[in-house]
Amino acid sequence: RPAGTGARRRRRAGRAHVAGDRRLTRSADDLVVVGRIGRPHGLRGHVKVHATGATLKALTPPIPVLLRSAEGDRAAQLIELSGVDDRLVALTSEASDREHAAGLTGGELLLPREALPKLADPDQFYVADLVGLDVEVDGRRAGRLVDVLERPANDVLEVEASDGRTLLVPFVEQAIVAVEATRGVIVLQPWAIGEPG
Repeated sequence: RPAGTGARRRRRAGRAHVAGDRRLTRSADDLVVVGRIGRPHGLRGHVKVHATGATLKALTPPIPVLLRSAEGDRAAQLIELSGVDDRLVALTSEASDREHAAGLTGGELLLPREALPKLADPDQFYVADLVGLDVEVDGRRAGRLVDVLERPANDVLEVEASDGRTLLVPFVEQAIVAVEATRGVIVLQPWAIGEPG
């Protein structure tokens, strides 16, 4: 994974990477989910967190975050963060004991978009920048990108085709002609959506 951002990169060798961090529908396009909150860990308010990408792991607490749970959104401070890979343990200012931590279970940990590191590599993208892009093939609209799925060999684009089918496209250089996030489009090879080409 590219350093610190949860970003993914289209690689020349075939594997493409895309940010694991997900955009929320507006109420806040400028908020990005960086973790999903699991069960309490210990007695002092820590919770298990499944990182949605590398961004969360790269943070240096204390840092302001937004906690989204069934009880609503709350501003908080991420006070402690430890663990490996995507299995992390966090302590926030909103949970002082196991009971408070349990109230966060099933929630999300969000960061403002402007708090995300800038990506230096032009072949690196945040999932938040890709989800919702129109999919084009040979100059015509072929659908909309609805998700990026993390898989062992490479990431996979979930495309809702114009004809209603759900297509899974490997996010590798051979399948992608161009990613034009500023134009709101990802251009795919025809074979990537099952067309001759």
